[in-house]
Amino acid sequence: MSLEMVPGAKCYVPDEKDVWLPAEVIGQKSGTKEITCKVWLVDGSTEERVVDLDDKKTRAMMSGKGESSDNVETLPFQNENVGDEGIEDMITLNYLHEAAILYNVKTRFLKELPYTYTGDICIAVNPYKRLHDLYAEEQHIRYLNFPREELPPHVYATSVASYENMKTAGRNQSILVSGESGAGKTETTKILMNHLATIAGGMNDGTIKKIIEVSPLLEYFGNAKTVRNDNSSRFGKFTQLQFDRVGTLVGAKCKTYLLEKTRVISHEHPERNYHIFYQVIDSGDIAKDLFLDPAANYRYIGEKSTAMIEGQSDAQHFNITADRLSLIGFDHNAQMDLYKTLAGILHLGNIAIISNPANDEESMITPGDTAASHAIALMGLTPESLQKALCSRTMRARNDVYSVPLKKELAMDCVDALSKAIYSRVFDWLVNLINAS
Repeated sequence: MSLEMVPGAKCYVPDEKDVWLPAEVIGQKSGTKEITCKVWLVDGSTEERVVDLDDKKTRAMMSGKGESSDNVETLPFQNENVGDEGIEDMITLNYLHEAAILYNVKTRFLKELPYTYTGDICIAVNPYKRLHDLYAEEQHIRYLNFPREELPPHVYATSVASYENMKTAGRNQSILVSGESGAGKTETTKILMNHLATIAGGMNDGTIKKIIEVSPLLEYFGNAKTVRNDNSSRFGKFTQLQFDRVGTLVGAKCKTYLLEKTRVISHEHPERNYHIFYQVIDSGDIAKDLFLDPAANYRYIGEKSTAMIEGQSDAQHFNITADRLSLIGFDHNAQMDLYKTLAGILHLGNIAIISNPANDEESMITPGDTAASHAIALMGLTPESLQKALCSRTMRARNDVYSVPLKKELAMDCVDALSKAIYSRVFDWLVNLINAS
């Protein structure tokens, strides 16, 4: 019997549904690792359980406390004096293991305290609602002027530390924002950028205002609704903020990578394609000019979702898109060229390909296909060039170049490949445009 597992000891027991539950040791069967505990359930009730530390299933759940699954001798112990709001910096916990971390973070989350420190690391739990007081204007200066130890945990402390180190040491600084889907990485990045912009020049500065306000463009073109997150980034992003020697924010540059191209052509219900497609469909009179009908069915869209994204409709988000494009010098005519390309992709997805009646080894666009006509008109193509691009491939052999017809199935794959390639080019072009502005 472990000397620590004595009756009355406060601990946590593993649970299949709730992961860990608080408990109190009642006793341990002599010569075994069977520990009897009084367990407090989530609903407030209690029950008695026997936890066998020799059980393979129990050892598998216990391995998260940092021990080998073959060497579990005790249950993880509870920390004392955690308080109603938990511990602000978890390196001060007497027992630091998975259960203690999860319970401390949960305690703070329930008190609407989403930030917790672990040394220099700031852990953020997505509150799934706006906590306006946490980001009030006075908070920007407060975290700049007061020592970190005198203030509650906040992501502002991270941005201030980077900013001060940059000015003091004269070296580049990096902030890494990581987490699973829906954790709040996109929002946290925006919060950090907004804070840095505020303390490094003020939001009234034209350059700084542009840096902050154009950020939604990348979200509209690179984010989509998933099962776990209504505004999930489907690409990687490295944002570089540029400062002068006195610490004033003077510019920004963004590098992107690994755009999820397959989402352009397919996604699972109830997920969505990229936000911008729904915005263009719901753009009112502009949609009519693009031959788009909100009531129509588009293969790349599937069942059209009417879900509000961040509390606004797709039509409202489209107005923001147009405003932000204007901010970086994109006038109405230039915007229409962009919208035509996006609409053209949707029409490409609806093109019907059939086998050539005269030769099953060849394919062709269905004569009189409306979607093809719309794609041709919007993208500045000719019927012949579209037919050649979709229903044949170009082969090279030494000095010869010749065209090989494609079967219907391969031609449909070609449609999807072309759509993905066009959207990827549009996305890369937009990133370059934003950087140049």
